[in-house]
Amino acid sequence: MKSQPSVQNVQENDTQSPSSPLQSLQAQPWLRQYQAVIRETDEKLLWRRIESTEPILLTRLDAVRDDQDYASEREVLNEALAVLDLLKRNRLGFHKADGAPAL
Repeated sequence: MKSQPSVQNVQENDTQSPSSPLQSLQAQPWLRQYQAVIRETDEKLLWRRIESTEPILLTRLDAVRDDQDYASEREVLNEALAVLDLLKRNRLGFHKADGAPAL
């Protein structure tokens, strides 16, 4: 059974072959920025990183939206956006209707 691509797989450097979709994801500029968000421990910096990373992920998602060759990347981008939402809610205290946190 083939495992689904995920941000965790990309972060763990799970690339078995040179033509692996996950390997091509590692070359994406948005991934490096997303990983910086995940590693951020300062909450004020976390908000800034999320604020600058979300538009990059959304722009890339829009760019690959209708191309079947990028189905794996779309899955990873959607997962990354969901993680950013979780970080905003759980670490920064956002609620669905909230704007920026009061820092």
